[in-house]
Amino acid sequence: MKCLDTPLLEDLLLGRKRARAWMEGLSGGAELATTEVNLYELALGARRTRGRRAFLARLRALEEVRKALTVLPLDAEASRKAGELLTGPEGAGEGLGTLVAAICLVHGVDEIHTSQRRKFPRGLGALKVVRV
Repeated sequence: MKCLDTPLLEDLLLGRKRARAWMEGLSGGAELATTEVNLYELALGARRTRGRRAFLARLRALEEVRKALTVLPLDAEASRKAGELLTGPEGAGEGLGTLVAAICLVHGVDEIHTSQRRKFPRGLGALKVVRV
C-alpha cells in the first residue's frame, strides 16, 4: 500500500505536472491511501483559501480525495506508535509527520509518497519515504 502525503495530494489537486506524471506512472494494483491527518491538513488549507467559490471548490476536492483513497485512521495503536517514534533512540521528526508515519506503520503501508521534504522520523524500518 502507498500512502499519499499532504504535499503530493496538494500537487495532484492543483494539477502540477510532476504529480500528474507520478500518478500516470503508477503500476496498476497498488492500493493508494492517505491518513486522517493528511485530510486535516487539506481541510486547513481549504479554510485559508480566499474567496467563497475557491473555498467550496477545495472542499469538494477534499471529499473526492476521501472517496478515491483508503483513509487510514489515527487510532489508539497509531497514537502509541507515534509516541514510540518520538521518544525512541532515533527520536526525531515533527508532530504531524510523526503521526502520519505512525499511522502508516500500524496499518501496513509500504511507502509514503511526498513531493516535499518533510520531517518524518528516522528509524521507520520497512516503511520507505519516497520523494516524488
